[in-house]
Amino acid sequence: MSASPVGGDPSPPLAPGSPQWRHFTMALFLAGFASFVLIFSPQAFLAAISADLDVSPGTAAGTVSAAALGVAVGVLGWAGISDRTGRVRAMRWSLLAGVTLAAIVPVLPTIELILAVRFLEGVLVGAAPAVGMAHIAERVSGPAAVRAAGTFIAGNTFGGLVGRLLSGAAAEIGGWRLAFLTSTVAAALAAAAFLYLTRGPSTGRPAPAASIRAGAVANLRDPFMVTLYLLGFLLMGSFGVVYNFLGYHLQEQPFGLSAAVASSVFLVYLAGTLAASRSGLLAARLGTTGALFAGIAAMLCSLAAMASSSLVLTIGGLILFTVGCFTAHPLASGLTGRSARTGRSQATALYQIAWLSGISVFGWLGGIVFASGGWGATLRLVAGMCVVAVLLAGVGGLLARRRRPA
Repeated sequence: MSASPVGGDPSPPLAPGSPQWRHFTMALFLAGFASFVLIFSPQAFLAAISADLDVSPGTAAGTVSAAALGVAVGVLGWAGISDRTGRVRAMRWSLLAGVTLAAIVPVLPTIELILAVRFLEGVLVGAAPAVGMAHIAERVSGPAAVRAAGTFIAGNTFGGLVGRLLSGAAAEIGGWRLAFLTSTVAAALAAAAFLYLTRGPSTGRPAPAASIRAGAVANLRDPFMVTLYLLGFLLMGSFGVVYNFLGYHLQEQPFGLSAAVASSVFLVYLAGTLAASRSGLLAARLGTTGALFAGIAAMLCSLAAMASSSLVLTIGGLILFTVGCFTAHPLASGLTGRSARTGRSQATALYQIAWLSGISVFGWLGGIVFASGGWGATLRLVAGMCVVAVLLAGVGGLLARRRRPA
């Protein structure tokens, strides 16, 4: 039997369908769920933050962008920690620390303090996004790895959905402070279940700092890997723009929805959960590049519907956009773990940095565009991002054919 990768938990490969496989995939689902509840739940009550603290939509959206940026800053550190302590142990520490810090956000008096603590919360909660894909690549292979990656990202999307729905309803009842508290409780319950499923020792073989740096540098010098990182930056950056400012759009005319009703629109996130779990099947039929093209094409086509003044068409467009995004994103994310020639945990961490940076950068830029040009200008920004993503997917397909297997 080959040696376990540096930082990997030295356990035998998992057989799909076995009890160990079910525990493994459920634990990954819960880790993604808890992390994304904490990061993205404020999207459901940004308008309440704007109104109560008298800040602009872009500043309120900073509660999401700051957490996403914090995760992006922290993922390489968590990748290094997991190389020394084991993937599972790093995720345990991360979830405990992130939930603990999140609990103080509801009592903070100013937006400046909220943004600062949200950034630190993101740094602390970054282990699951940083090493989840590397953990999958080390424990399973082939089609099973694609299924496990889809389950992990389904946990991410389901966490995002539940966090938005619960906190949106809580904001309608008791304001944004109760909404933050509600999402923290949901994340704490998921974290507790993760700790239960992963109880027992978690080991890892220490990796020298030089090898961690070398792994990151080597992946940044690989054109194919850089293409994947840029795809993640644009795909999830466009997602952040749409989901940050759609709530404001739906509360304006011609819709005029209440905050609670507007947040219920996030139920379409279920379509993303399903798409993420099925993305591997689409890739098996169309090839990975073909499936990426299909996902991005769906995102582009959805924008015309979301530009409509019809609520039905807008929601239908949002469903299509979400399905497209969460078809393409898991494929690109899973490729980083499978394609890295060296430094697998650094490779997957760099992808997380890329897509989280996309949410942070375009979440801020989208606020400026929305404030100056409204929803139409915001959708044009997203369209431009999707066009560039199509070009990158084509370049990535060409590079993949010329590239020797990892």
